[in-house]
Amino acid sequence: MEKTRKITISSYNYLLEFSAVPNAIRTEFLSLLLKRKNAASQKNIMLLRIIYDIIEKNQIHEWDPQAVCDTLGVTPDTLNRHRSRLLKKIKKFYTGWNESEKEAGLKIKYSENKYEVNERYFRINFSKALNMMDKGLRIEAKNLFISIERKLVKSKVNENYKYITLLHLYERLIVYYALKTDKPKVLYFYKQLNKTVNETSKLDLSDKERVQIDILKNYGSYSADHFQFNKKADPAKANYYLKKVLKVAQNIDAYDYVLRALYGLATLENDLNNKKRAEYYSQKGYLTALKTGNEPAKYAFLSILYIMKLQNRQEDMSIKYEDILNFYFRLKSSNPLNTWALYLESLCAQICMLKNKPETAEFYKARLNSNILSGGHIYAAYLLFYIEWERYNAYIKQSLFFNSDNILVSGNIDKTILQNADNVCLNTINYNKSVKSGDFIRDIYMLQLLAVYFQEDNFDNEKATLICGKLNRLFNTKRNIDQLRSYEIIKYCIKIVAISNSSAEIEKYIFPFKKLIDEFKRYPNEIDLLLYAIISSLARRVKIKEITAIVKDLYHWLEAHHPEILAPALREIEERASKVKLIDGSKQSAA
Repeated sequence: MEKTRKITISSYNYLLEFSAVPNAIRTEFLSLLLKRKNAASQKNIMLLRIIYDIIEKNQIHEWDPQAVCDTLGVTPDTLNRHRSRLLKKIKKFYTGWNESEKEAGLKIKYSENKYEVNERYFRINFSKALNMMDKGLRIEAKNLFISIERKLVKSKVNENYKYITLLHLYERLIVYYALKTDKPKVLYFYKQLNKTVNETSKLDLSDKERVQIDILKNYGSYSADHFQFNKKADPAKANYYLKKVLKVAQNIDAYDYVLRALYGLATLENDLNNKKRAEYYSQKGYLTALKTGNEPAKYAFLSILYIMKLQNRQEDMSIKYEDILNFYFRLKSSNPLNTWALYLESLCAQICMLKNKPETAEFYKARLNSNILSGGHIYAAYLLFYIEWERYNAYIKQSLFFNSDNILVSGNIDKTILQNADNVCLNTINYNKSVKSGDFIRDIYMLQLLAVYFQEDNFDNEKATLICGKLNRLFNTKRNIDQLRSYEIIKYCIKIVAISNSSAEIEKYIFPFKKLIDEFKRYPNEIDLLLYAIISSLARRVKIKEITAIVKDLYHWLEAHHPEILAPALREIEERASKVKLIDGSKQSAA
């Protein structure tokens, strides 16, 4: 397989973040910079135009830093400084961040007491970091948290303030790294959290301060244990920690943690299909948000309740989905990367999907971009890939047609579509080395294998064999990965295509292939249009009567026993036919 990576992972992620900023914001940002005198000839403006052009052409993976340096007449170090500053500026512009560090410094400049100066310094900067986090500038907030922690550990300030602030910092850093699935960092800060909790036992703390420590300890434990995409995460433990947080946070009216715990419990119980418990926590969250005037949280809990009613086909809803969407758009325009805005983004996508609204894809795309900008490149890798997977599935469905034998078969697929699918797989593997989910890696290789398989005029058997080898090694080394039965069928199809010029060779595969298909019929829930398209494509390509007979038999069996599998393709064909008739009719009437 050819080497396709041309840029570093950090450069790829940098450009990915830039591409995640809405196009309208990018245009407005450039217009603002161009108002400066002689702006058009400045290096940073020239660089910005180059970045915009690469994003517009969807050529991020082709970024060539040396060529950019030559164009701008700068050194690599200067290029890195320019691009880093540009990204920081456009993110702050997008989120509306405008607090000045200089102003923060003036607040503490003239104090006479050294201890008071230190404490006020930490209070101001910690508050600033929290505000950054609220605005969605999570990477910047994380860097400030770490800077505060390093200075605070060595600083002479009030001991009670010092340890409780350190616990706040560790809890926030655990959440940040847990969402990035950075296990070593999570474990490090979790260790620091527990160490600091133990050190507070010697302090003379108030009851309220003890409760604060309990909240931070349990929420940190919940975040450390509940890794994103970690199959070993224990729902019972997550439930235990969140309930403890909820109980103690209510005692001191720590409503931020009350709402966080209620949202975690509501979504957890909903995922576990415990609908009554999910409804209870959602209702409680809604009332708490109403009491505290937290509008974003109120609409998030309302959305969960709305989704559960949609799933139960209940129509007696006190709120319209348009109201939820309208609030989301207002929040997105004022605070686009706020945590509750991100929650609401996902919930709106679910609502639109359940109501079969065309906005669904746009919401998922917005959620993807928000995650990229919030520092969640790992999560973005999953979403980017599965968006492409769904798009590819749609093309496969559209390629199906009835042949002369009145059997549904897969037609040729556009080479550009196949190449794009292959590129997505390669980029996902190359630029997301910290993705460790075996099932996810399997899906990447499977899509890449299909992209190679459907390259009918330019089928690369060597590449297909290489990908099969990678999948085989994956299944052998990571035994907890589900080995799909469909993979065995795809492997057979590839073998048959590879020897399609030799009838004698194909004969050896016909009987085991038929046996494999017959065995597969015992698991109809694993048969989908994509798999049928793979098999039917084989019959059309090799033109062997025994293979054609196998496909005919499979089609008639699906038609008789599982018409729901074929239904999406039949609807697609019917819609295409209706459009053709409409066009023909228009032409006739025009004539």
